[in-house]
Amino acid sequence: MENPLSSKRFFHTHNGIAVDTNDAYMSTRLPHHFYRIVGSGSVNTDNKPQMVTLNLDGQFGNATAKRLQEYFDTAGKDGVISHQYKQTFNQNIYAAQFDSSLTGSNVVKALQRFLGIEQDGLFGQATIKALQKHLGTTQDGMISSVSDSVKELQRALNWNKI
Repeated sequence: MENPLSSKRFFHTHNGIAVDTNDAYMSTRLPHHFYRIVGSGSVNTDNKPQMVTLNLDGQFGNATAKRLQEYFDTAGKDGVISHQYKQTFNQNIYAAQFDSSLTGSNVVKALQRFLGIEQDGLFGQATIKALQKHLGTTQDGMISSVSDSVKELQRALNWNKI
């Protein structure tokens, strides 16, 4: 009868080194661990770190903003889209910090650069429409409280591919 510990389904390890189950250390009462390989995995080949999976809730909150900041590797990965000018079409970007400075945000500038549009850093109608077009959703230039565009953005961010 074949020893199940010596089969190819298990590796016997000691301090992280695979050893034969017949090694003499077994009688020393040192801790030992058994691991089973359950299947093959995939490798992240795009050199972007794996992030926490976003809920596909369609709300542009801090988690979505933070993932966007991580995706574009912008400074201040705090989940806040800073210095936005509040209007009806962007008022449902819950991660936005609204003020009247018109300074804009680094992550919005990075998104605008990616979309090939003017880079003012403000999440305006042109940016929203360009994003909607890129994501293949209705191009109405508005972010609603629960938005199909934001759901698609969240889905794309989960795959690390906008």
